[in-house]
Amino acid sequence: MGQTAQDALRRQLTRRSIAVRVRPPKNWQPSSDCQYALDRVGRGAALIENLSICLLGGIQPEPIRKIAGDTQDDGLLQRLFPIVLHPASQGTDAPAPPVAARYGDLIHALRNPAPIAGGGTFLQFDSDAQKVRRRLEAEHLRMQSTETISRKLASHIGKYDGLFVRLCIVWHCVENAQATQVPQHITAATAERVAAFLHGFLLRHAFAFYAGVLGLSEDHDRLSAIAGHILARRLERITNRDVQRGDKAMRSLRDQDIQPLLQQLAAMGWLERIDGPRPSSAPHWIVNPAVHSRFSARAKAERERRDEARRVLASLTGDA
Repeated sequence: MGQTAQDALRRQLTRRSIAVRVRPPKNWQPSSDCQYALDRVGRGAALIENLSICLLGGIQPEPIRKIAGDTQDDGLLQRLFPIVLHPASQGTDAPAPPVAARYGDLIHALRNPAPIAGGGTFLQFDSDAQKVRRRLEAEHLRMQSTETISRKLASHIGKYDGLFVRLCIVWHCVENAQATQVPQHITAATAERVAAFLHGFLLRHAFAFYAGVLGLSEDHDRLSAIAGHILARRLERITNRDVQRGDKAMRSLRDQDIQPLLQQLAAMGWLERIDGPRPSSAPHWIVNPAVHSRFSARAKAERERRDEARRVLASLTGDA
């Protein structure tokens, strides 16, 4: 972790220490050379030449939206690589699959890696792997300059060039974990696998996080409620009155609250505005037919959720 990242992390730890009931480490010393002196009573002292600090944890959408909105934009958030999970579902009590044991063996093997072939002291890309790296760098620059990409997401994508190199080292070491010597050159095949993981997995989660979890911050729940209502009812058009006939969150909305929400859905391609016959008339909105086909599974789940909610309410009130 470089000094810029360390400074950002220290500020965030200090700023949020009261909220999360933890204290920043007393011996937190940002260092440009990333060295760290370790001194443990009874276990002796040691010098970590290349200190690496990783954060791994989970958080609900609402708190992270508040953190992103309330804190200074010092770059820490963009250094995190979010994974957006599906809503919780019923679990199963089943034995751990064999891959769990293999993963444990792999971690032990990586803690004591084999030497680099030929007495080398560093790894490097071969010529074809360099082409992959340059191609990704160009793609990342193009994405960062796209107007529709938010500033925070663009800053996050700016970390991908360095992440790609680090992931290539991980992939290379994993592929050679059982070898007596680790090849010095990282191949194009390894680089392509990392590129597929970076863009096919991490980047998609980043889009979901920045465009969904953060991008819709204040109106997220209301927009989700209206979108679910459209899908569950298979609506072809929607008006203010239709919205107010929805669930509890929607019924409390006033006309002046509804219009900005429908405008956001129109910007996302869900709706098309049709003005009323008079300037004073409220507009109505035509639903894009593609949303019903694209989100058919979501529509089915939404209808089932609403039916189950009605059944539970009926059982509680004695109307079942």
